[in-house]
Amino acid sequence: PERWPPALRTIVDLLLQSQFPMFVAWGPGLGFLYNDSYAEILGAKHPAALGGRFADIWSEIWSDISPLIDAAMNGQASYRENLPLVVNRKGFDEEAWFTFSYSPVRDETGSVAGMFCAVYETTETVMAESRLRASEERLLEADRRKDEFLAMLAHELRNPLAPIRTGLELIRVKGNSPETVDRVRSMMDRQVGHMVRLVDDLLDVSRITSGKIHLQPEPTPLHRLVNSAVEANRAAITTKGIRLTVSLPEPPCAVDVDPTRFVQVISNLLNNATKFTGPGGSIAITALVTATAGAGGSVAQELALSVADTGIGIPPELQPRIFDWFTQGVGGSSEPGLGIGLALARRLVEMHGGQIEVRSQGPGHG
Repeated sequence: PERWPPALRTIVDLLLQSQFPMFVAWGPGLGFLYNDSYAEILGAKHPAALGGRFADIWSEIWSDISPLIDAAMNGQASYRENLPLVVNRKGFDEEAWFTFSYSPVRDETGSVAGMFCAVYETTETVMAESRLRASEERLLEADRRKDEFLAMLAHELRNPLAPIRTGLELIRVKGNSPETVDRVRSMMDRQVGHMVRLVDDLLDVSRITSGKIHLQPEPTPLHRLVNSAVEANRAAITTKGIRLTVSLPEPPCAVDVDPTRFVQVISNLLNNATKFTGPGGSIAITALVTATAGAGGSVAQELALSVADTGIGIPPELQPRIFDWFTQGVGGSSEPGLGIGLALARRLVEMHGGQIEVRSQGPGHG
């Protein structure tokens, strides 16, 4: 420091004793000065190590820093905000962001003798801005999906109303003949059933998001749960000529679940598989029970149940959010739905203490 101009020497002496974030001072024939914060960020314990580490980082940031150095040596102050660096903290490399501010150092004659660089870490600010942008993107995506959901909801609720209205008009025109009433009643029953399912799903969304669903678990035979879900989807499976196979553990086992809600989970998975599997395709329901060692020498049993299909498959980019609310499949079905069924299945499985996941090799691979 004694080789530096008196004014700078005083500043350096004060900075060396302070908690100033980071600084570097350099000049031809004057030497290279830095404080402890600078050495700590670089992960250097002594000057030799600092030199090697500094050379590595210098090569990383040279294209960004060299214009600032040239400006400082030409008597102009300049700075560069939020420059990313790989720094060493407690022996581990991590990415951090810094703002570099360069100023010229003048001697007694007013000539530029060197430069001074103050460095402030801005990692927290950069990360906060990144989180804010990500949050804004999620909100925009949620808003877009909400709009799509409302449009689809209007479409799905309108579809059953048209044939119901037509049926009522047919009864009015044809009279209350047994043949007409029987045919119209069957059609109206199917359409009302579809509307009831939509409304039930919407109500379940409200109950789950407000925490109003309370499970009532009881030991229930697994085959009874699976059979109930199959029967709920039997008509659609038969209409499309889909081959359904069911493989359950032997001997029969019971699971401690809420029967109504667990049937809803299996039924929603089966409904989704049926919806996106073409005529003549196949669906397989498979269950496997495994035993794992628990605390105190106890044995815990775990159920793994899968619903596999030969349908249109799921693109890789859609798989991470397939269980999100109002997420819909891409084409391949005349009944696109509201994007609720799989989200309900996930929440109900998690409420039971389980987990659910999707696997697909992509479009066309089921």
